[in-house]
Amino acid sequence: MEIDLKLHPRQFEVFQDPRPNKIVAAGRRWGKSRLAIAIAISGVLQNELNGYDLQDMGVFIVAPTHDQAKRIYLPMINRIAHPLITKRNGATGRFEFENGRWIEVRGADNPDSLRGVGLSHAILDEYATMKANVWDEILGPALTDVGGHAFFIGTPAGKNHFHALIQDALNNEEEWGVWTFKSIDNPFLNPKEIEKARKRMTLEQFRQEYEASFYGSSSGYLKREWLKVAEEPTSGYYVMTVDLAGYTDDSDVRSRYSRKDDHAMVVTKIHPDGRHIKDIRYGTWGTRECAVQLLKMAHDYGIRRIGIESGALYNAVMPYLTDRMAAIKFFPEIIPLFHGGKKKTERIMWGLAGHAQNGRLTLEPKATWFNIFEEQWMDFPNKLAKDDLLDAAAYAEQFADEGFEDLAELDAQHKFEPLDTQAGY
Repeated sequence: MEIDLKLHPRQFEVFQDPRPNKIVAAGRRWGKSRLAIAIAISGVLQNELNGYDLQDMGVFIVAPTHDQAKRIYLPMINRIAHPLITKRNGATGRFEFENGRWIEVRGADNPDSLRGVGLSHAILDEYATMKANVWDEILGPALTDVGGHAFFIGTPAGKNHFHALIQDALNNEEEWGVWTFKSIDNPFLNPKEIEKARKRMTLEQFRQEYEASFYGSSSGYLKREWLKVAEEPTSGYYVMTVDLAGYTDDSDVRSRYSRKDDHAMVVTKIHPDGRHIKDIRYGTWGTRECAVQLLKMAHDYGIRRIGIESGALYNAVMPYLTDRMAAIKFFPEIIPLFHGGKKKTERIMWGLAGHAQNGRLTLEPKATWFNIFEEQWMDFPNKLAKDDLLDAAAYAEQFADEGFEDLAELDAQHKFEPLDTQAGY
């Protein structure tokens, strides 16, 4: 039985290269995940490598976090390789194939869980945001028994261990292939989408994220002159995003989350010329009161989709939100927001800095929250200062039109795994 991997020419160039180890530094939406899956499927369908029987050997696809790996790869593997899969486990991220071999999607956030497994192929997605020892001490040795193949793919994040790996690989061209591709090298990507990104990002961010440059950096600071107060645009649509802090009435959560941060709720208008922050509400509330405040703000602005940072705090507030929605007969969709492997500083710079530098971020005139927003803006990224309002505002980018493919992948993941019928969502 045959399957169609649907690779564009630049992807196929890498795929068919015979060298056992490959590195691709590529811009966003070049098609990194599709190529990674193609290499994984090709690898798992092999029964022999370098004269060794691969019956007990597997294939790992490793992303910075297990949650990220499952969100990105589970629906795509299931869709592309469906005719060849005999068993799947969405909880663990394991696929078994008709030849008895398997692919597992894993996270580098728990590196010890990657140990003790024999591998024929290891694929490391966004290695720049992993610890270097994930390859040096764990996955590299796991390939030695059969002389397995390695594939690194990701976007640069400054001159760190990913950059060093590439420099070493360039000195061993017989064993290592190295490619650099810009986002525009994907023939299926609309150039207009890249121009939209150029307008909402700093020059350094754009070079790193879309041109795969190691000279770009997302570590720049926010500047006061970028803050712009203006009237709300007439066109566009509201989104609401939430960054939760510890709950004052929940001893279990408080014991794990002891910071004195505020809950932050932000309503942003997404419009053709950028982003307008319409309203911000923040405070320290108990779990039940937090649910009340969330739904009140959503109701005030007619919000139908609320994005809340995923994690333990999200899980804690969900039962209260479900009960409250039933009581007031108002049922906005609650969407978990994910970090996508980015650190907080990167997330805030990604969601706000580019828009602000290019005059595409505006704030509501006479806002009562302006001073606290400005204070956090000027303090960023001081780890001793609060950044709750910035973090919540930056999440709005996940609801923007240009992020529709990422949201579609989230939706596909939720379709792939059964819904929680007891919780009702």
